[in-house]
Amino acid sequence: MHKYWPILSCNDISSCNNKMNSFWADQWEQHGTCSTSVTEDLYGYFLTALELYLKYNVMEVLLQAKVKPSNSNTYPSAVLISAIENAFQFHAKPQLDCKNGDVIKEVRLCFTKNLQVCH
Repeated sequence: MHKYWPILSCNDISSCNNKMNSFWADQWEQHGTCSTSVTEDLYGYFLTALELYLKYNVMEVLLQAKVKPSNSNTYPSAVLISAIENAFQFHAKPQLDCKNGDVIKEVRLCFTKNLQVCH
């Protein structure tokens, strides 16, 4: 979990354990509890989430498209969306959740309750 689902605002894992546990508990409460018909339980939810993360590795796709995290470089949202759509052959746009209007906080991919990509 620390490797694939980090809290990027924590610089030192040892000092963030309570924050991480709270974050993961919130993820389970907000998203996991409605997926039990597919994932069965908390363990299954996080295992499935990690499998989807590895299958649809947005960070890797963006790096291959020469889009790198930066505090100084900016990229048009169309470039990010296009790179993701082309890599996964989506027919629906990924959602970009931004902070302060111009900093990407997260990239969201939509899946049905049966874990199919939403179109």
